[in-house]
Amino acid sequence: MAEPVEKKPRRTRTIELDLERSPEWPKWVEDAEDSALLELFEIGVKVKGSFAINITENSEYIEKILGEKLNPVYQQINAMSTQFVKVQNGVTTSLTNMQSGVMAMNTKLVGEVQEVARKVPPLDSLNSKINEVLRPVQRCDDNLIKLVNKYENPAIKGALGEAEVLTILRDHFPNYTIRSVAGQGRKADIEITSAQSSQKYLVEVKDHERAVPAKEIEKFKKNVSDNKVKVGILFSLRSGISVHASHGRFTIKFEDNQYYIYVPNALKERKDLIVWIVVLADQLAVLNQGLTDTQTKVVTNLLTEFQQSMDRSKNCKTHLEALKGSVAALEENMEPLLKVIQNAKTKLNSALNKNS
Repeated sequence: MAEPVEKKPRRTRTIELDLERSPEWPKWVEDAEDSALLELFEIGVKVKGSFAINITENSEYIEKILGEKLNPVYQQINAMSTQFVKVQNGVTTSLTNMQSGVMAMNTKLVGEVQEVARKVPPLDSLNSKINEVLRPVQRCDDNLIKLVNKYENPAIKGALGEAEVLTILRDHFPNYTIRSVAGQGRKADIEITSAQSSQKYLVEVKDHERAVPAKEIEKFKKNVSDNKVKVGILFSLRSGISVHASHGRFTIKFEDNQYYIYVPNALKERKDLIVWIVVLADQLAVLNQGLTDTQTKVVTNLLTEFQQSMDRSKNCKTHLEALKGSVAALEENMEPLLKVIQNAKTKLNSALNKNS
């Protein structure tokens, strides 16, 4: 058997260079001869071998060089590690303190809540006391609602308005006979017997939110006509009167020798208007004819003058009351003054007699 032929290592190799892959090579490489390129290759091989030999044979030197270069890096890393540990410790301490503070606040808050709970009655007890307080208020509220509903009843509302007019008339005409006739039927609400004219006047009082309707006006006129009184007065306390007096102060109508006076909004502004109308009725009672436009205008102007006089009278009354108070105070102060004078006389007399 033949011995295997030992394969000898190749000592030669053909290499192709792609100059396009290294465009940064010098321009002369493109035109260089093969010997020059071979020389360039050999230089590279020697440089690479030299670098490997230096690294292997001078490792201590390399370590020394690297150590000198890396020491600042190591020192900076150690400093950063130390600083990081300090920051970490600070954060841990802050978190621990914050946790302790939160726990202390929680303990204090729980204690305060418990203290308040001990001082404040139980919620059920508190609700019971609130209900006890609210019950009388609720009763008052219910009574008020009942009263309002009762007042809104036309009959009750009319009776209250009638009572108010009665009070005004009796206060200002104490010598007249003024009585309620609302329950007698086929009359009106109030009958006035004048102390001046001796005539009787019928007064109808309406207290509506809207204007008095024509149907009630006709009923009023029929009652005045049937009772054969000289003057009939229709007071609408807070609204107008359809057809006859929706606006203005008053209207006077003369029919079949009888006077009908329609007064809208009689209490909307002031009570003086009611008083003036009765004074006017006394004057109409002695007449037997309707008023001309000129006379009506004069009467209206006289009403304004009358109201101004009433205002002055009220002011005078107020001042008179104040003056009475001042006089009473003066009288109270006079008595001590007289006593002072008398005491002075007594002491002076005693002193003079003693010296004699």
